[in-house]
Amino acid sequence: MKRFIFHLFLSLFLSFPVLAFEFESGTAGGSDTEVQFNDSGQQAGDPGLTYNKTTDILKVVGGALNPTDVVNLGTLIDRIGMSLNFWISNQTLVELLVDSENALTEQPSSDPETLTTITFKSSVADNPAPYEIKENTLIEVHFDAKVDAVAGKFLETIVFQLGYVDSDGTSNFTQIGENSEASPVLTSVQTAYEVHIHVLSDTAIPAGKRLWLKVIADSTGGSGSFPTISFYYDSPHHHVTFGVSGDILGNFVQVVGDNMTGPLTSEVKLETVSGDGVLTVAQCRGTVINVTGAHTPVLPDVSGFRDSIGGTCLFYASTAAAFSVDVFASDRISRYGTDQANGEEVTSPGTKGAAILFINTTSAGWEAFRVEGNFTNGG
Repeated sequence: MKRFIFHLFLSLFLSFPVLAFEFESGTAGGSDTEVQFNDSGQQAGDPGLTYNKTTDILKVVGGALNPTDVVNLGTLIDRIGMSLNFWISNQTLVELLVDSENALTEQPSSDPETLTTITFKSSVADNPAPYEIKENTLIEVHFDAKVDAVAGKFLETIVFQLGYVDSDGTSNFTQIGENSEASPVLTSVQTAYEVHIHVLSDTAIPAGKRLWLKVIADSTGGSGSFPTISFYYDSPHHHVTFGVSGDILGNFVQVVGDNMTGPLTSEVKLETVSGDGVLTVAQCRGTVINVTGAHTPVLPDVSGFRDSIGGTCLFYASTAAAFSVDVFASDRISRYGTDQANGEEVTSPGTKGAAILFINTTSAGWEAFRVEGNFTNGG
């Protein structure tokens, strides 16, 4: 913190030379804790610029429009914060996207009705609590939905309710903010929607809790029977996003004073391949793939990677058996910068530890990079 304050003062002095001065002996200007500055050639202090040596907080009071608006690091951490994003998956809210769109279906029998099949809960592990959602935060819910028919049916909209529950997934539901506004009336065509949940007051999410996104079918007219609702998941289009207080960083980086006391850790997905099947899109998103013998795993169809969300996977040999990596159908590999023909595979040199990295950033194919050993065109 002291280094931060020193650099802040240095920046102020360089940007605003009027602040620069030489200390002279005698009485300091202003009151205790007021930072000294050059006021028409005299040392002066002002309550709008103070430094508390006990708390290491420098305060700069804002302009006349809001004289109580204090700028300090604690305020920035507390008020600006970070954004959390949860992907809507198969009845779950998850941290990692599985890009393989599908839909849940349910037919309500009353109005309004909180649906029981179309509902989504995070795990405790995927909810990085504790954190705080500040007053006036807007929680965004992005989703696709449709109904099976509109003729002779009630006109259905979707309303969301977000809250948290105990680790058992049901006990002590506590709502976060208001219910969302209703979506437009669903049609028989899959359509993308965005609605918002307004948080009315600061809301603390305790550790060990699971988020629960409840889906309410609410008809606005029509008559006849209730339509069947299809609600889509596992796509980059379907997610819940909201801002949280910056003190969530304390859940990941432990500090005492100016020193970090806890380690920075990261996780790598590891999968073992002992056959020749086609890998899924999810298996090629930052995954290390252990090939245990003379197998030929097949990279997934590059068209499965949408919206500029590419794929990466590292293959390595845990034995001395030579293995190959093939492509799906007529996809193409660019091996070390040279394009192979469509549909051709690459083959390892047959040494333990041989490794090759594949990256897909466009629908054109896979880029292959040498990691250990020389992989050749396997035809």
